[in-house]
Amino acid sequence: MNMKPILIALCCTIGLASAGAMAKCNGPKMGKILKQLDLTSEQQTQIQTIRQTQKSEGEAQREAMASVRDSNRASMKALMENPTFDETEALRLIEEKATHKQTRALARMQAHHAIMQVLTVEQREQFLTLMEEQREKQQKRKNKKSS
Repeated sequence: MNMKPILIALCCTIGLASAGAMAKCNGPKMGKILKQLDLTSEQQTQIQTIRQTQKSEGEAQREAMASVRDSNRASMKALMENPTFDETEALRLIEEKATHKQTRALARMQAHHAIMQVLTVEQREQFLTLMEEQREKQQKRKNKKSS
């Protein structure tokens, strides 16, 4: 069995997942947008607490996943070095990575939702407008780079 096409497909899948994660890092920054809102000191405190909790949980989750990542790298290496391709093992590795990504996305969404609940209706509308403006600016920069 020729493993080269399978290896290329697997690397592309992993690469695309990494690219998606990078795109999130370069997306509109919530903190920058929140600074543009007229927040009360109480709202600022509540949002700071939510963001700090999210940061702490994220750090704890990253630390917990470090050993899993190492294990997955070893499994991936063994999979690629094995003379026969183990599709079940490959799918397990892909699924494990997808599950971790989904868990992180869910945590981000929960924090975002909690922050939105702190805002007044007017602030939410302004926040969403500013977010959309940031996305449009980002898209223009992206289109400019690709041309």
